[in-house]
Amino acid sequence: GVDRFCFYHLAYGGRGADIADADLDSTAKRAAVRRLCELTLAYHDRGEEIETLLVGNYADAAYLVEFAREKFGETHARRVYRYLAQNGGDPAGERVADIDYRGNVHLTQFWQGYSLGNVRDRSFDAIWEDDSNPLVEFLRTRSTHLSGKCAECRYQGICRGASRLRAVAATGDLTAPDPQCYLTPAEVHGDLPDEYDGEEVPSPAD
Repeated sequence: GVDRFCFYHLAYGGRGADIADADLDSTAKRAAVRRLCELTLAYHDRGEEIETLLVGNYADAAYLVEFAREKFGETHARRVYRYLAQNGGDPAGERVADIDYRGNVHLTQFWQGYSLGNVRDRSFDAIWEDDSNPLVEFLRTRSTHLSGKCAECRYQGICRGASRLRAVAATGDLTAPDPQCYLTPAEVHGDLPDEYDGEEVPSPAD
């Protein structure tokens, strides 16, 4: 049987930019993610081990907290949130980099249309630590720049505005919400309980 399933959201960069119009709308995207969550639970309920990965849209992180709250209650939702907080949300410009075969350094493997520099001209460290690049500075301080629902979202700590590449590709505005965020207004707004910020992360076996 299947022991690992990976669901990739479409990135609007490279060849993905050419088929952005074919992407699922946010309603269909949410339904697909929910179906994957339910199938994963069904596998585990039958005693089968499966690892399900959701890649490329950190709205999924927020949705997993909401799904856990619905299915298992607030205690489990808080536990899921704390695990996801350790991941830190979308990593572009901070914890992930891509170096192509020519030596060009990109923010991620999907930002192929933008190069920070070339490792044949400068060391990777020099390129990556150069905060004078306005795009790098934006991504590393994005929480102070996001607009719309992203600026107001209570899940910003585990999402960080999701894909800035999709935002700029769809709207021309780097600060705009990710067009593939499918969270409802009720899920976006409001404050999380203080306990969500705790550092202790219980064992999965607890």
